[in-house]
Amino acid sequence: MKDRKKKKELSDEHEKSGSSPFQHGSKERVHPFLKTTSNFVVYRLVLGKKNIYGAEIESFSPSVQKILGIQEPHRIESWFEALHPEDIKQVTEGTIHSTSTGEPFEQTLRVYHADKRKWLWVYYRATPEFDSEGNPTHFNGLIVDIAEFKKAEQVIQEACQDLENVIEESEEKLRRIVERTSSLFR
Repeated sequence: MKDRKKKKELSDEHEKSGSSPFQHGSKERVHPFLKTTSNFVVYRLVLGKKNIYGAEIESFSPSVQKILGIQEPHRIESWFEALHPEDIKQVTEGTIHSTSTGEPFEQTLRVYHADKRKWLWVYYRATPEFDSEGNPTHFNGLIVDIAEFKKAEQVIQEACQDLENVIEESEEKLRRIVERTSSLFR
């Protein structure tokens, strides 16, 4: 009961604030917003559909093909097919958690970009919407390509490892010098 009340409050907050560009908007109002996205993807899922994913894509920004390389973005299956096999479980668990608690779904995931023929890192964040009875009805989401951040992170990690190796080597050399010279001071 407590979860339903929290979800209802969250749903009411979103409705009052009008914070979602998808909510209560006509396609004419939503379309220009979606059309102008370029470095990120905005999407909306309808929940409760009778398919393996329990949802379908209601709308998305055209940037989905550039960012994710999904060739058939209207098919929810194509979104899941692009996910790295090791990330599917965390998406499933995160979605269940989000729809049961009302908390946003937030994950860093790998997707296969078919055009680029490589795995890319992306940041997903989706907020569930609930009906007046507290049942999840939609997800409004954002996807950002973080591949450049991941590359920078890798460079930093490698530099830190190199620095640690230099420190270890220096400590070893210093230890040997101390051992050799300690007899001189006895």
